[in-house]
Amino acid sequence: MRAVILAAGEGRRLRPLTEHTPKPMLAVAGKPLLEHNVGLLARYGIRDIVINTHYRAQSIEEYFGDGRAFGVQIAYSRERELLGTAGALTPLRRELSSTFLVLYGDNLTSCNLRALVEFHRSKGAVVTLAVFRREDATDVGIVSMGENDRVERFLEKPAPDQVFSSWVNAGIMFCLR
Repeated sequence: MRAVILAAGEGRRLRPLTEHTPKPMLAVAGKPLLEHNVGLLARYGIRDIVINTHYRAQSIEEYFGDGRAFGVQIAYSRERELLGTAGALTPLRRELSSTFLVLYGDNLTSCNLRALVEFHRSKGAVVTLAVFRREDATDVGIVSMGENDRVERFLEKPAPDQVFSSWVNAGIMFCLR
């Protein structure tokens, strides 16, 4: 299985911390967020990784190189301009066959990826989106689910008066082409 880690954003809300460092490279427990995510993928046997970059891309590419030092194989997809989640995947569409994972590079998670893949396959879904409950659901993608855990509605970064759910996007998606 191949994974795409989205690590292109500028992290404007965290300035001044991100003036010289891309958000996924900010340290948590002594190592970059992105390294935690690469390690998570490796622990679940996902070793074929593409990291999508844009803002200060060189610092990410220099740190991870080809991935060998982290027990994985890393390729890069550098955006000339920010394209958003779907736009980031567009240049890779020919390379993404069967089931693949998309992971936000600036999230810290301990998600059981094996269980999520099993759930994805058991539902026969085209896309599976990991979600969690959050009291304040503004400034994140919110999800309304219906029968059989199917997404009925999704809204990215709603204003306070637009919030219709406390279920939010966890930044982990499995997709079947």
